[in-house]
Amino acid sequence: MSCGRIDYFGGAYNQMIKLVCLIGRPETVSHDAFVQWWLGHHAKVAGQLPGLRHYIISVAPEQDSGQVPPFDGVAELWFDSPEAMNLAFASEKGKECAREDRQLIGRRIAFVTEEHIII
Repeated sequence: MSCGRIDYFGGAYNQMIKLVCLIGRPETVSHDAFVQWWLGHHAKVAGQLPGLRHYIISVAPEQDSGQVPPFDGVAELWFDSPEAMNLAFASEKGKECAREDRQLIGRRIAFVTEEHIII
């Protein structure tokens, strides 16, 4: 994975890697209770990961039709490099995040991406 400075449309930005996580709650927890925990307590813990440059949680709203989204939302965490991400999750805060993920998240699909800005 290559990270560096990228020029696009006359501008430039420092390319980072992004950990994308599709997050689903445990079946025994309501959507509202899970989102409250995720945006509150867990966001504070994850927000303290060393080397974390940017962190977004996007919540999938419950549908009026009663249709349940396949996941409760998406977490995106940006780091300068794969090494920086590995160091973050090897830290005490990283271990705390991993423990919470195992204990309090029902399902998770996670993968690392490189962004390519189009617009």
